[in-house]
Amino acid sequence: MEKFVKGATESIHYLVKTDGSESKDNYTSVSHSLRDVTVSGFLGPNRVWNGFASSADTNSYKEDLSTRKYTGLSVDTLKAVTFVDERAAHPYPLSGVAIRVVDYVVVSTGKQVETTTVHKRVVVTFNGTADVPISLGDYSCVLHLDTHKVDGCK
Repeated sequence: MEKFVKGATESIHYLVKTDGSESKDNYTSVSHSLRDVTVSGFLGPNRVWNGFASSADTNSYKEDLSTRKYTGLSVDTLKAVTFVDERAAHPYPLSGVAIRVVDYVVVSTGKQVETTTVHKRVVVTFNGTADVPISLGDYSCVLHLDTHKVDGCK
């Protein structure tokens, strides 16, 4: 189907690929990303999001005699993230899971070489409310979707 037809279209598939670069006097950046998401349920009362996104980024900064280079990958996954069609009355997902995995390496050079590696996996489990459980490695917290704040970490 080439276009959305209310009452006939059951799902929409989004496929977006972007590549970009930028260069300035002391800064360079290269980014590649892909998003592949399907929203289904247009013939019923709920909208269900499934899919993934990925990105690869490299950034370099030069200051005086030092350089910082950031290299990273990220992958996002949506698994059955379900919204009620009437989002004004029910703004938060009823159910489903969103997962983000990031791997970054920062190398700083100058008088010495310093390398920092970051690997994080974040899982949000939706429950129909503004306060949802979020896990980050060994930590379990509460993400407040209405205020974008996190607390209650254990």
